[in-house]
Amino acid sequence: MSKITMKFINIVLFSFFIHLTNGDTKKTSMNEDLNRACIIRFLQIRGKLDEQIQVSPAPADMCRILLPLVYANHSERLCLRLWETKSIKAECVFETLKKFEFVDLELKQEIITKLKSIPKGDKRKILHEVTVAQREALTRTAKMCKSDFTYGGLFDEILGINSSLIALQREYCLLKYALENKFLDLRYININPRNIDVRNIECTSIIVQSQDESEEKLLEAFKSRKYSSDAINCLIEKYKDERIFGWNLAKDFLYKIKISENEKRAEDWRISKKLSDFNKISSNCLYSFNWSLFQFK
Repeated sequence: MSKITMKFINIVLFSFFIHLTNGDTKKTSMNEDLNRACIIRFLQIRGKLDEQIQVSPAPADMCRILLPLVYANHSERLCLRLWETKSIKAECVFETLKKFEFVDLELKQEIITKLKSIPKGDKRKILHEVTVAQREALTRTAKMCKSDFTYGGLFDEILGINSSLIALQREYCLLKYALENKFLDLRYININPRNIDVRNIECTSIIVQSQDESEEKLLEAFKSRKYSSDAINCLIEKYKDERIFGWNLAKDFLYKIKISENEKRAEDWRISKKLSDFNKISSNCLYSFNWSLFQFK
């Protein structure tokens, strides 16, 4: 059983345990103030929160019981969010975020947001520092794990991205890929016309994800046409060998980028010929493995 599966099981167990202890919490006055006081003391001991931030005293005995539950609950919720997002390499990302003490940052953000005793200016400054630290942890983790740098939208606010920016980043990476690999044989093309910040874009993961999505669509199309498994395997292999993903990209971008009509015609002819050649090559897969398609009744 994988670590991620075990963590999912733990979520259920922790949720059940916390549900049971909630009743005891009411009986023993372990309310939200106590919860907050324990977390603040915990963060202060770990050097993550200024000692000057004071709340009601946190009873050590109660905190020793409460803190493991609170911390584990936050940790397991983070794990579950990562696990449920297909584009994230959840196990690597979770373990790496633990090393960056990401849960501590989440707890700090939650506490500072709720504390009314901190002046607004100080609160904004602290929350900004937390966001910067979270963003750095997420960015470094995505690079180390070679995972989706957008985290499937889980941390858009922290990362400072939105859906339109994601689309622009994707387009930048795909056009860059098409040009660098000579699917588009053009010079002096502005691959970043919207002047987005490209310093932290992980293009490799975007390309791989796009290729996977393209192949999945092909598989669905082939299966809907009831091609045999041998024919499908043959077609996918030819698709990869002939690098058709890149040629299709080139065809798509050809009518989006600003180039002269002569360049457009020349490139269109070159790309179309390559795609036409692929159609001829791939047809052998159908002739070889799908004779039933050509039988007349």
